[in-house]
Amino acid sequence: MRSGDPGFVKITGPDTLEFPEYDGNNMYRTLGNIHRNPNIGLLFVRLDGKTFRTRIRGKATIHDSAEALAGHHGAKVVVRVKCEIFPNCPRYVPDLMGASADVPANLYVPRPGYEPPAPEWKSRDYLKDVLSKYDPHRKRDA
Repeated sequence: MRSGDPGFVKITGPDTLEFPEYDGNNMYRTLGNIHRNPNIGLLFVRLDGKTFRTRIRGKATIHDSAEALAGHHGAKVVVRVKCEIFPNCPRYVPDLMGASADVPANLYVPRPGYEPPAPEWKSRDYLKDVLSKYDPHRKRDA
């Protein structure tokens, strides 16, 4: 998990974003993983009671040039990701704002005797061709 002040992840091009790698626990697991396998997945979740989630999938590279570091105060290196950005299904990520010990059951988790409703995002026209033909919520052309 990464965090920072608002704007710590910067969109630097139509298919590129970057974020700083700060001095953490000095285990450098993120950087070691990227060095070994540059495939990266990120999930951005807004925890303010809204259902906004964004997924990022791409290839990461590590940058330590003065130019890259100048855009991220205090960064040891900068991770740059050439990526695809798309909405994420919120069905398994509960809204946590105002949560107490009595967190209600997630509406989208299937349970015996209960079939969850289709998440709103599956009804978006621009995604109808992306859903698997096996998805029970896929819109069928008439």
